[in-house]
Amino acid sequence: MTPEQIDLVRRSWMQVFPLRETAAAMFYDKLFELDPALRPLFKPDLSQQADKLFETLNAVVDSVGDPAAMVAIAMPLGLSHARHGATPGHYDAVCAALMWTLAGSLGTAFTAPVRDAWAQAYRLLAQAMLAAQAAAGSTATTA
Repeated sequence: MTPEQIDLVRRSWMQVFPLRETAAAMFYDKLFELDPALRPLFKPDLSQQADKLFETLNAVVDSVGDPAAMVAIAMPLGLSHARHGATPGHYDAVCAALMWTLAGSLGTAFTAPVRDAWAQAYRLLAQAMLAAQAAAGSTATTA
């Protein structure tokens, strides 16, 4: 990611974070609208999940620009998501729900450069999570 993209992600996150309860509700509503089959993978009460989502996004924002830190976040996430039945296709729905949530939370501040910066940050996270998931799958089949 470019320094400008890193700055855009970090500055925009500072605007979204204070809205975390509303933003988390928006995110999960949109996610389950996009892929209703995901709903059973979550507990009925999403409050703890929402906290985990924002903890993870905080860590991602902090690690943007540091590939090793991003991988350190992504590996356990990828393994955890695999254990819960996440598939590569689910990552597309998560990305769409995240972008929709950011757009709704930021309003006119969600410019094309901000969108592109977040898309790149998410792409890096998802790639590392999927790599961890794939490695775990190949380890499981060879063990």
